[in-house]
Amino acid sequence: MTNLPIHITTHHLSLSDSLRQFVRKKIAPITRFAHDAIAAEIVLLRHGGATTRFSARARLSLPGRDIHGSAVHAEAYVAIGR
Repeated sequence: MTNLPIHITTHHLSLSDSLRQFVRKKIAPITRFAHDAIAAEIVLLRHGGATTRFSARARLSLPGRDIHGSAVHAEAYVAIGR
């Protein structure tokens, strides 16, 4: 599948065009390994407090199973890239 549906949700940060394109660029190669992928759901969160942290969570829907991943970092783009 070449046009994998990607749903991006954000919490406590805005989804700019550059951030959306970066997420899509990072998720697109998944189809080389998971040809039967149905959809990808990405959740980006900004955690407040003494130090700002960002987390990126991904769920890849496959027939009969899902694959989950997550990363946390002080920079949003680094969290997404992990």
